[in-house]
Amino acid sequence: MATRSLAVQMERPHDYYYDPVYTVSGFGAAARNATGSGRVLRLGAVSGANRYKYFRTPAVTTLRTVPPEVLLSVEPVQMAVAPVIEPEPAKKTVATQSDFRESETQTDPYSPDYVLPADGSQPELLQLQELQWGRGLPAGVAEIEMIERARKRRAFEASLPVITDDPESWRRMMEMQQMEEMARREAEIQALQEQRLDIIRQALQDRDMETKFVNEQRMEELRDRTSVAAAVAADRTQRERIRELRKIAVARQRAARPAARDIIRDYADHASETYAPLRREGRRVDRDAAKYETAYLQDMKYQDVVALAESLPRRLTQVNIERPRLGKFASAADARKARTMQSHLDRAAELIR
Repeated sequence: MATRSLAVQMERPHDYYYDPVYTVSGFGAAARNATGSGRVLRLGAVSGANRYKYFRTPAVTTLRTVPPEVLLSVEPVQMAVAPVIEPEPAKKTVATQSDFRESETQTDPYSPDYVLPADGSQPELLQLQELQWGRGLPAGVAEIEMIERARKRRAFEASLPVITDDPESWRRMMEMQQMEEMARREAEIQALQEQRLDIIRQALQDRDMETKFVNEQRMEELRDRTSVAAAVAADRTQRERIRELRKIAVARQRAARPAARDIIRDYADHASETYAPLRREGRRVDRDAAKYETAYLQDMKYQDVVALAESLPRRLTQVNIERPRLGKFASAADARKARTMQSHLDRAAELIR
């Protein structure tokens, strides 16, 4: 078996400079030398994510399988021919078999709603085919009147002459019929209006009754609130009245008590009864002033006044004020405090013994 040898070439000193695909492992001396020489080496410039930038697509020549001078034969194209459609027969038999169908089943063929008699007359019942349950059935007074009007209408149309034979009679009869129809329509409109007015009148009456009921409820509620407020106010007024009456009674009792006479106030107040007694109490004011003669005092001289003053007793002209005796204590309260303290000391001394 042949062995394959692998030749490994040693790194040259300046491979980082001359080899365009050389990649350094770090910024060591080689990186510094490359930077100093003017070339900048970038880590991972060839390997890694930037490796595809150094690939080149090979220029492969395209070879033609057929030489240009060789012409191949072309198969002729056949035109499509439209198929002939045979006409479908009027009748055909088709057999079917299904679990959900019975061969004995016979469907109901189409049949008209009604069949007219052979003589060509139209029954009167056909005029009522538009009436349905809930819309005209069961028949009422309005439906019966409509049926009678339809009968009269058909009888009138049957009695009309041919317009070409007697146009005047035909026109006169049609005018009379139209006038009757207009009068009937006006009567129906008037009846509908009256019915509508009755409904409106009833609605207004119901509204008035409801409004009246609501107003009565409001008035009743207002009356209740007013009655409660009046009762509360009356109770409060009664309590205040009783309190004031009690105050008046107490004041009257106090006024009925005879007050002690204050002589100093009576003589200090010149409007008191001392100076102006009340006549209704039986006192006479200045009735006996004539018996007190004071006119001679106006003619007295100074010497007479001095002699009169010397004739008065000494106790009336001189005031003798004796100085109160001062005890050991300044006041009676101090004396009581001293006695209380002395009693406490005596008791403590007895307890110590």
